[in-house]
Amino acid sequence: MNTKRIVLILIAIAFLLIAVFSLVGLFAIKKVEVDFAVSEDREVESIQTLLDGYNGKNLMFLNIDDVKDTLKGYHYLEVLSVDKQYPNVLKVSLKERREVYYVDFDGKTFVMNENGFVLAQKDYVESRNVIKLTLGDGVSITEIKEGSVIKTDNDALLSAVFSMAKSVNLTDCIKSISVKKIDGYDTVYDTVFNSFTGVEICIEDTLVNGEDKVSKAFTVYDEYLTDYQKTYGAIQAYLQQDGQYKVTYNQEFIDIT
Repeated sequence: MNTKRIVLILIAIAFLLIAVFSLVGLFAIKKVEVDFAVSEDREVESIQTLLDGYNGKNLMFLNIDDVKDTLKGYHYLEVLSVDKQYPNVLKVSLKERREVYYVDFDGKTFVMNENGFVLAQKDYVESRNVIKLTLGDGVSITEIKEGSVIKTDNDALLSAVFSMAKSVNLTDCIKSISVKKIDGYDTVYDTVFNSFTGVEICIEDTLVNGEDKVSKAFTVYDEYLTDYQKTYGAIQAYLQQDGQYKVTYNQEFIDIT
């Protein structure tokens, strides 16, 4: 290889290195923008400080999953998105996980969000603001720990219960929800919503069209009962053999069609 060719190769390498280092500098993160969708200060300042630690890192080679892992310890916040805004801005969107349920297990109390994600273990829970969840005979908790979704021996059932509750936008009128297997049946479970006013709302056979049943049951509670009737009694919602839904209040049929 002659001298001229060697010089040309060295010049090419030099230009390549200059280009690489220029790109590294161009894509160095200069700003981390964090969007906090929270109702109160959930360690906002400490999270911003933590994420500001990415300043100076190369945006092009940044692993988004690493950013998400950085925030795993903040159980009350859910990472909605992590976006790279070239050339040098990292954008992170966070949403607050709200306390919706609490459950007692093995002598401890755990609070969860609307999907069963365990937020914390607590010594005391203000029951007026958080719904007590009770899993009766036939449903057992197999694992519950902060930072992960509660696990049971029937996750499909519990998921159906959470979906039912979300479908009717439960308010502070409900103090507790209980789930139990029906005697004599291996796969039939009822879900009971207990109101603070004194009405028991029973959704029979939860796993079969549970959301439709609970919608009709709460329609009766919200729109058909008088204030006096809301202080006692029971609502039952079930599916008849002919495929028609039926809702009763104190065993009397309520026509909501």
